[in-house]
Order: sequence, then C-alpha cells, then structure tokens
Amino acid sequence: MKVLIVGSGGHARVVADILLAAPGVDPMGFLAPGTGAGEPFRGLAVLGRDPADVTGHDGVVLAVGDNRARAALAEDYARRGVAFVPAVHPSAIVAPDAELGPGCVICAGAVVGAGARIGAHAILNTGCSVDHDCVVGACCHVAPGARLAGAVTLGTGAFIGIGACVIQGRTIGDWATAGAGAAVVRNVRPGAVVVGVPARELQES
Repeated sequence: MKVLIVGSGGHARVVADILLAAPGVDPMGFLAPGTGAGEPFRGLAVLGRDPADVTGHDGVVLAVGDNRARAALAEDYARRGVAFVPAVHPSAIVAPDAELGPGCVICAGAVVGAGARIGAHAILNTGCSVDHDCVVGACCHVAPGARLAGAVTLGTGAFIGIGACVIQGRTIGDWATAGAGAAVVRNVRPGAVVVGVPARELQES
C-alpha cells in the first residue's frame, strides 16, 4: 500500500517512522501543505503540497499535530474524495475488537483495549494507554504517557496532555483540554481547560 504523509513537522517524522516500520506499507514521501517547506527525512522526499500533486498513492495520513488544523484538512480532503489510511506502529498493542477510524495514528508502545473505538484522524501518541470500551472522538490527541481508564469518552478534538490520566467512565467534551499531568476525576465540559491533581477548570482572567 502506497501512502502519502501530509505534514512537514515533527509529527510527520513520527508518522514516517511508523509507516516505515509497518509491514505492507510503502510511504512514498511527504506533502507540505500551506506554506510549509518541509525537508527530506529517512530517504523520503517532499513531493508537493497537495494530494493532487502526486499520482499512484492509495491514501494519505494527516501527520499534523494541531487538532483543529488536522480537522480542517480532513474536511477539505474528504470533500475531494481523498482516501485516508491509519498508521499503526508494530509495537502498539491493539485489541482484536478495537475499532480504528480512517487516518488515525497509533504510535509506538500505545495500548488500545478491548472494545475501544478510535475516531478518524485521532492520535494515540507514544506509550499512551486507552483502556476497554473507551471512545476517542475524531481528531483527538492523547499525548505520550497519558492514561484513559475504562469507558472514558473523548469528544471531537479533545486533547489529553502528556502524562495526564482520566478515571473510568468520565467524559471530556469536544475541543476540551486536560493539561500535562492532570488527574481528571470529573466530566469536563466542551472547550474547557483543566489542570492539576485533581484537575480543576482554568478560569479566564
């Protein structure tokens, strides 16, 4: 399967490593959308700015770390009929009955438990854990070392910071953020930012 990597930053290099390690996947190179110049990495060149610039690919992975930017690209590309493929590192542990949405990225050492559902273009970063029956919405990002206990729900675009944890059964709303190291013990409303142990919502000044 021939795959294009859309992105030109650090996360794009992470995705390149995943695809180079994955059996049966042939990463063709990078696309640098917008004004990003991009640089070659591990023998993979920058081939253009848009999927239409390159022929012969089977799909793309949106390797853009910012959730909102990734969501905007996903909407644009889907409207144009671009196919999306997941990127799963061979060292990730994914339960056989877990559901992986198109274009999701599962990094090295991540664990996805039984019955979990991972949305389109979500990122499960290095060494994170998503336990049984979790629902991770589209374009979420679970940062390195973060932990979701069983039956946690993340809304669209939610961000769980590095080393944060969410206890079982809690819901994190659309586009909400749990800061680095936060311990989330209550539901988080859409758009809110929570920090600390236990996590409390930041108030705008």
